[in-house]
Amino acid sequence: MTRSSRHITRFVFVAVAAASLSVAACGGGVCNCPAGVGFKTVALPAAQSSPIAGASADPPCFTTFDSTSVQVGDSSAGTCQVTVQLANGDSYGFSVQFLVTRLAGACACNGAVAVDASAPEQLDAGAGD
Repeated sequence: MTRSSRHITRFVFVAVAAASLSVAACGGGVCNCPAGVGFKTVALPAAQSSPIAGASADPPCFTTFDSTSVQVGDSSAGTCQVTVQLANGDSYGFSVQFLVTRLAGACACNGAVAVDASAPEQLDAGAGD
């Protein structure tokens, strides 16, 4: 066996050993961790009379919304400041706090979890109906 073939053999052996240890750490299977994004849905009571027209949050937070509630998402620990605009021009604000925690399962997967949300408060009144 030549010197270079011994290095290749040694490299392959180490790579196979490392791979088998990582599979064993996951209970014998392949770890497919979820995206780890946490979500919190916050309803806006004022949206019953004027639907939500838009919602925003500073990155890395993100929002989606329907006519009466906002869904806030984040994949890291921190607090998301959210601003909501109603169709009548009124603006509301609230915050959602996220923590990162280990998710259940055999693999060491972490994910964000929403732990608290403040009540929406009016920031300014729009033109009205």
